[in-house]
Amino acid sequence: MGSFSLGVFVQLQGQKKSRSFLAETERQVQAHLEKHLNVFPSEDHQAQAILKKMYEDEGEHANWAERDSGGNEVREELSKFEKRAMGVMSKVMIETSKRI
Repeated sequence: MGSFSLGVFVQLQGQKKSRSFLAETERQVQAHLEKHLNVFPSEDHQAQAILKKMYEDEGEHANWAERDSGGNEVREELSKFEKRAMGVMSKVMIETSKRI
């Protein structure tokens, strides 16, 4: 609920801010996946391939969010509050998923 509320809050600030929020979300997911890539054994080729593909997909989503159809940057910097709130919400989601 907190993440949804934060997303709505940012959406109400306009499309540029919303796209920046999406891009930042995707970058944070990439960072999370990168940690998993370092945890899974390199011999587990199937898991490594899946995680690498997910990492690449998240990067493509972030790149899309940061550019318009003409390739021009459409970012608006997120505030310190927004970035901090995103970090807190991601930790809540990770901890919740561990317990489910």
